[in-house]
Amino acid sequence: MKTRINLLTADLLPPKLLISFERVVQLSLLIILLGGLGNLWYFWQNSELQQQLTAHQHSRDQLQDQKKQLEQRIAEHKPDPRLVDQVNGVDERLLLKQQLLAELDRRSDITSQGFSGLLTDLASVQAPKLWLTRIQAANQRFSFEGYSVQAQTVPFWIEQLKTTHALRGYAFSAMNMERGEGQPIGFVLSSKPQAKPAAKSEGAE
Repeated sequence: MKTRINLLTADLLPPKLLISFERVVQLSLLIILLGGLGNLWYFWQNSELQQQLTAHQHSRDQLQDQKKQLEQRIAEHKPDPRLVDQVNGVDERLLLKQQLLAELDRRSDITSQGFSGLLTDLASVQAPKLWLTRIQAANQRFSFEGYSVQAQTVPFWIEQLKTTHALRGYAFSAMNMERGEGQPIGFVLSSKPQAKPAAKSEGAE
């Protein structure tokens, strides 16, 4: 026999709430926990970046110190002005010597070419029984020393020299030196670039 009657039905129960105090508390705790974790991660990242920045600043300070030291060394190792002047003087003297050597080489080439032409012209002149023992050529002046069997050969040879390319326009003066009967006659012939008549000295033919 029933002694209790259930008059409570499902329709009489209040509807279940989607948001309850318990859930709000749980959600709040979760948000606080996540926020704390986020703050910890941010603090850790900020600490790492700060350490890296400190390391970079330290490296920059070291590089600046090294730069100052190098600049100071460079300032201390500047060349001595006296040595610089000496080196410049040596360079200038070396340059002048090089220019002088180049000029001497050029003049030597010119002299060699002129002397070669002179020898060619002398070889082209026919002078039987006449030979040269010494030839000098300097500053457009020529000197010839030699011997001749006959005295009249020297003037004839001089006239031929005046027709050569190297000695054209030169005036000649000759001096004969007797060496005794039966001996060749020595002569010295000198020339000048001026076209003057040849002066006859004692014993000249």
